[in-house]
Amino acid sequence: MTKRDSNRQDKQDQMVDAGLAKLGSAPIDVLRSALNASSLGLAAGVPKDTAYRVFRSADPSSADPVLRAISRAAADPSWAGFDESLGDMAAAFDEVLRAEVGFEEAIVASMAANVEAQFKAPGGPAGWLLQAAAITASERWKGPSALSDRDAEVARELLGDRERLYGRITDELAPILAATLSLLGRRVKAPLDVRRLVSLMHALIDGAVLRLYVEPDAFSPRLVGEAILALALAFSEEGYDSDPRCPTDAAGRAVYEAVISVARASWPSGAFGDVTALAELAGVDAATAGRIFPSVADVADSVMWGAVLAGGSLEAGTSDGRLQGSEGELSMLFALLRRLRSVVDGLPGAGEVLAGQRPALGPGVRAELERQGTGVLALHCPGVDAQATVDELLGAALGGSPTWPAAEALMRVLVRSASTP
Repeated sequence: MTKRDSNRQDKQDQMVDAGLAKLGSAPIDVLRSALNASSLGLAAGVPKDTAYRVFRSADPSSADPVLRAISRAAADPSWAGFDESLGDMAAAFDEVLRAEVGFEEAIVASMAANVEAQFKAPGGPAGWLLQAAAITASERWKGPSALSDRDAEVARELLGDRERLYGRITDELAPILAATLSLLGRRVKAPLDVRRLVSLMHALIDGAVLRLYVEPDAFSPRLVGEAILALALAFSEEGYDSDPRCPTDAAGRAVYEAVISVARASWPSGAFGDVTALAELAGVDAATAGRIFPSVADVADSVMWGAVLAGGSLEAGTSDGRLQGSEGELSMLFALLRRLRSVVDGLPGAGEVLAGQRPALGPGVRAELERQGTGVLALHCPGVDAQATVDELLGAALGGSPTWPAAEALMRVLVRSASTP
């Protein structure tokens, strides 16, 4: 190598080192240099003077108002691609369930559809650029930083926009995850809650998508779906999350669980008996069992509640206890009704009891599904008589497989009506 070539290489190395230092310690400057009124005015066909005027503010840098506006817009769930990915998930979930393949396969398919949807969502690359530019302002960052106070303030605002987007996504997915766990007869393990489990799953998907962009053949989207299902199973357990009859004290809970266990074992054969007989079979005090279950319908209802609403409802995990308005709610309502139908098939004794008698203690699984279903249909299918339609679907589910084909046809109509502007 000649002296001239060596000198040239030294200068190049110095410039690369300077670039690495700038990327690592003050990345907000890199973003600011690309997104400013001058460059974006040129790209948008807006005169330079006008471009600066519409974003004029008291900020020391004319680029900062532009950065803030772009960051807020990029955090809109619709632009970011979240709304579309949720629709793809719901469609994949519903398609598998209609084929009667199984709830686990439906979960895997919907998660794989979610991963595939990321590859067409502009919010992924844009979000990573914004987060990377602002990351050294995070309280988690422990490395070197050359951010000025002004840079740090702007960077924290960008991170705040990303946090609010993640919060919105969690709001949408938490009740869907709760209902999904119900389909599996499971609840979230303490001390974890459904929102934190959603965050953990979201992090896994984000990381998987980023790796697939870099190494497209590292694994398949389906494998990511299987990993999400395994994660849900690892951080959940069999049990009832919200049955209003379940006592809070250990002794009462033991009686409750013993009676439920005996009922689940005996009712497939139709030998359901009364509460006293169930208590004797369970080897527990009949008086205590009677206080927890005033009638055999209450036992049947608790068995159904645990099998259909074990993980929580479509409102679980939300701060205000209201439906969020996502497409996933309609799919999950139909999935819960399918789950109810399959449980009735497996426990004909319980279904027979509930068909003939309402439980003494409420609200009861039918009343709870009726309440949630009416809200979902009113939200997504405004031209439909929500109350009458939910009653028809619940009646079909409680009738088991013989009455179910008409319900499947009705649900297909409801999906079409919800997707028609």
